[in-house]
Order: sequence, then C-alpha cells, then structure tokens
Amino acid sequence: MTIRQQGKRNRLVLVGFAMLLAVALVVLARGGLFPFILSGALTYLLYPVVRGLEKAMHWRERWPGPSRIAAIAVVAGALAFMVPPAFRLTKPRRPLPRRPVGRLLAPIRVAPWTGGWLELWGGGERQ
Repeated sequence: MTIRQQGKRNRLVLVGFAMLLAVALVVLARGGLFPFILSGALTYLLYPVVRGLEKAMHWRERWPGPSRIAAIAVVAGALAFMVPPAFRLTKPRRPLPRRPVGRLLAPIRVAPWTGGWLELWGGGERQ
C-alpha cells in the first residue's frame, strides 16, 4: 500500500467516523431539535407569502413610522389574543404556607430531604 492509498483510507475512516458521530448526536438530541426543524419548515413554507406581502406594501419605505407602529400593534394584538388562553390552560399552583424560618429549616437539619420536607408542606405522600 502506497502512502497515497493509505492517506485516502485514513481520510475515508475519519470522514466515516465524523459522519457516525454527527448522526449519533442528532439521534441523541432529537427531542431538542424538533423546534428548530419545525421553524425551518415553517420558514420554508411562509417565505413566498412574506415576499409577496413585501412587494404589495410599497408604502412601507415612504412612511416607516406609521408602518412600524402598525407592526407593533399587530404583534401586541396577536399576543393579547394568544396569551390569556395559555394562562387559563395552566393549573394554578397551591400557594406556599407562611412558616417561620426556623420551622422551615428544621426538617432539613433533622430529617432526610424526602421525609421531613414532604411532611412540612403537608404532602406526606411520596411519589
């Protein structure tokens, strides 16, 4: 085997290892990559619509102030439309009871975390 052939073989092994490592990282991080993939697909689908709107809104360069205010109003309206239902869908948490600091820290010093802490907050059940 000549040096040139050995170099090609080494490069092939290195590229194969790098590809295997990249695929393994994508497989391990697939849950975290979903939002990025979804945003890329939405960008691809919505780009022609945005390009058409930019061509149709030729007045945007003539009056930048009012168009900026209109854009902020649209975003604020969308948030006002979406955020309240999102808050209604979440479960309200039980407020923490007011306890003196000494009583609050006593179970931490005396008992293990799971036992004393759960009894302190009144939730003696273990998960």
